[in-house]
Amino acid sequence: MNTVSIEVSNIGPSPFQHRRVFETGALRELAKSIERDGLIQPITVRPITGGMFELIAGERRWRAIKQFTELITIEARVLVVNDLQARRLCATENMQRVDLNPLEEVLALAELVDASLLEFSEAYAPIGQIQEPKWRVRALLTKLDSDRKHGTNLGNKFVAQVVEIFSSLPKPREWQAFHNHDLPLLFTTDQVWQFAFEHRLNKSQTRAFSELHKTAPVLFKEIVHSTPNRAIARLTELASNLAVAESQTREIECVRDLSAETIRQATKNFTTMRRQQAAIVVERSFETSAAQPVVVATGDWWQLGRHRLYCGDTSKPEFHANLPQVDFAFADPPYGVKADWWDESFYWEHDWLITKAPIVAVTPGQPAMMKFFRKTTMPYHNSMASWITNGHALSEFGYQNWIYLAFFARDGVSVFRQCQDVIRCTIDTSTNGETNHRGRKPAEMIAKILELYCPPSGVVIDPFLGSGTTLLVAEETGRSCIGGELSPTFCWKIIQRWGSQTGKQAVKISTGYL
Repeated sequence: MNTVSIEVSNIGPSPFQHRRVFETGALRELAKSIERDGLIQPITVRPITGGMFELIAGERRWRAIKQFTELITIEARVLVVNDLQARRLCATENMQRVDLNPLEEVLALAELVDASLLEFSEAYAPIGQIQEPKWRVRALLTKLDSDRKHGTNLGNKFVAQVVEIFSSLPKPREWQAFHNHDLPLLFTTDQVWQFAFEHRLNKSQTRAFSELHKTAPVLFKEIVHSTPNRAIARLTELASNLAVAESQTREIECVRDLSAETIRQATKNFTTMRRQQAAIVVERSFETSAAQPVVVATGDWWQLGRHRLYCGDTSKPEFHANLPQVDFAFADPPYGVKADWWDESFYWEHDWLITKAPIVAVTPGQPAMMKFFRKTTMPYHNSMASWITNGHALSEFGYQNWIYLAFFARDGVSVFRQCQDVIRCTIDTSTNGETNHRGRKPAEMIAKILELYCPPSGVVIDPFLGSGTTLLVAEETGRSCIGGELSPTFCWKIIQRWGSQTGKQAVKISTGYL
C-alpha cells in the first residue's frame, strides 16, 4: 500500500486508543531510533474534516516524533474506513504489541469483540442497543455462556466471528476464560484502575487490589497516597511471614514486584486486625455502659463524621421538614412479609422525598409493589432489577433472587444513564457478624445506584437506614448520607459499624437541620 507524507500537526489521536500509559523514557528512545534509522513502519490514519487526519495505528511513533524530534512530517498509510472498522483496526494493532499493559490488553480485546458485535448483531439485536461498550460485551458473552451451558446451538455467523477473534490472537485463548476471568476487570472502580495503570500491575495483582479496595478501603486509601517504598513496606508487614518468604526469593523494588498472594494476605490480615480492634471497642463500650450508659433514644440526632443519623419515624416533619436539598434519595420501606418485627405491614408516607431530591429510588418489594404504586404520587420514570448471585429476598411467594428498584424524578429531570437495567451484586457474608438486620441490602447494589445518580461528594437521603448500608457505602465512596431509622437498637448498631469502619466516634447533637 502506498504511503504519503503528512504534517505531524495535522494528525490527531485515535478516540479508540486503549493504551493509557505512554512512558516518556520509552518515547525518547523511540525518537532517537527514528532519527537514526528512519521510520521503519509507517503509521496508519484516516481522513477527517478540514484536511485533518485521525490515527488508527502507530500512536507511539507519532507521539515520539511530535514530542522529541524536530521532524515536521511523518510517513503514513491513509485508509478510508468508518468508525467500526477504525475501532477494529486500532484494537487489532494494539493486541499485537508486546509491551501492551495487561489491562490495556483486556480493553483492546473487549473493543475487538464489541466492534464485531455492532457489525454482526442481527441475532443479538437487543444487546446491540446497550450504549456502553463494556456492558455490551459483558451481555454478549454472558448470553453465549448461558447458551453453551444449556446446549443451545452456537453455530450462527456472529458466534463464529467471536470464536475467530479469540483463536487468531497472538496468544490464542478461549472466550469463556476471558468472560470469567479478564472481563470483570473492566468493572473495577476508577481508583483501582488508575492505581493499576500507574504501577503497570498485571491482572492478578489488579484483582487483588480490587478486593483490597472493596474489603479494606481505609488501607487502600493509605496505600494509594503513600510513596511506593512505604506502600511496599506496609503491605509486606501486614502479609507477615508470607512477605518474609517472598523477600528471600526475590528483590521487591516496586509495587508491581509484589505478588497477588502477598496483597491478598495483607488484606486478610488487616481486615482481621480491624475486626478484633472493633470487637474490643464494642466490648468496652458495653462494659462501661453500666456506669456511663450510651443510649440512643427516639428523637435523637447523631453526627457521624460528615453524615447525620436520626432515630425515629422519618415520615414525620421532625425528620424531613428542615432537610436541605440533596442529590439523590434511596428508600427501602417494609414489605409487609413479616421478616421481622418492623415488617408487620407495608408502610409508605414518604412522597416528601421528591421535594428534597431530584431523583428517588425505591425498593418496595415484590409483595408490596402494587400497594406502593397505588399510594405514591411521585412521578415514575424507570425500573431496574438487582440480581443477587449468592442469596435471596423473602416474599409471600417464597424466595426470590432479585430486588426491584423503581425510579422517580421531578419534571424535566432525566434518569437515563448509559447502563444496563440489571445490576449484578453479591452479598458480603463477611459482615454477617456486624448486624442481625434481616432486611439489609447488598452494598454492591447501593454503590452502583449511588455511582449512577449521586455525584462524587454528593448527598443522599435514606429514610429507612436499617443496617446502615447506604451510610457505610457513602462513607467509602466520598459521599454524605442523611439517614433515619425507627429502631434505637439498629441506630446504635449503625453507629457501631460506622465507628468500626472509620475509627471515629459519633457525636449526639441537639437538633437536626434548622
